[in-house]
Amino acid sequence: RDGGVIIAVGECADGVGGDGFFCTFRDCTDVTELLRQFRETPPEETVTDQWQSHIFARILEKHTVILVSGVEEETVRALHMLPAKTVEEAVEQAISMTGLKHCDITVIPEGISTIVLKEDQKEREDLPGKEMTL
Repeated sequence: RDGGVIIAVGECADGVGGDGFFCTFRDCTDVTELLRQFRETPPEETVTDQWQSHIFARILEKHTVILVSGVEEETVRALHMLPAKTVEEAVEQAISMTGLKHCDITVIPEGISTIVLKEDQKEREDLPGKEMTL
């Protein structure tokens, strides 16, 4: 939900994306402005893999993202995320930020190959169920 906290857990053994992706966010001071620039860029003028930056910026505009990984804290912060060393630390940060004593937590293992649908989407006839794994 908007304003929620996303805790992403991953080794990031291959890094945090290509140089273009990283530099886009490192050099960005306002994610909303970045999104405006993306929307105003004609298709023939987009840069390689801009779609990835666009999707990530949409997430950052509405959510705080905490990354639990071995990535250096400075790099995580340059990507407009908050670093955490453990899941427990990340959950404590999320609770502290939201002020909630009780919250819903959804765990999505193998997130890259899972499509999670909102509760109101599960009733659609063209969708096989609430969640499907590719």
